Amino acid sequence: MTLQAVITALVNAGDGQSIAVAGYDTYTIHGYDPPPPKWDTYEIPGLYVLTGASTDVPQGDDGADVLENRAFHIQVPFMPVGASTPYSREVIGRPILDAMKLVYRDFARNGLVTGVFQMRVVNDSGIAILTEYDGQFIGFDIEMLVQMMIDPR
Repeated sequence: MTLQAVITALVNAGDGQSIAVAGYDTYTIHGYDPPPPKWDTYEIPGLYVLTGASTDVPQGDDGADVLENRAFHIQVPFMPVGASTPYSREVIGRPILDAMKLVYRDFARNGLVTGVFQMRVVNDSGIAILTEYDGQFIGFDIEMLVQMMIDPR
């Protein structure tokens, strides 16, 4: 199991999701791996995964295999800061946040990623200004905890 395999699976789970927002539009999530260097040519709402902290527990007699518990941050920017009001970001953002959390809860239950023993949605940031990309976007962060076996040899 590699970090890249998990990140690819997480991006693919969210990529292409279409979310209808009453009174506005249908928004299609665009997954990016790696995260875009900047957003000038990329579409929002976007999705990318950031690698979070981990804890490692050696396994086996020689301790060569490692059971790793790692956090992954799925970030979804959906609106430029200057194009939003508190009303618009909540009316548009809430349905996108709810839908994407459901996508990742379902993925945690049903997604098959070789070498992953368990994954679950731990929390979300709520609708906020994302610090990445110089704080230019409103979006949210969904944190997933993934337990996987790593063979570091």
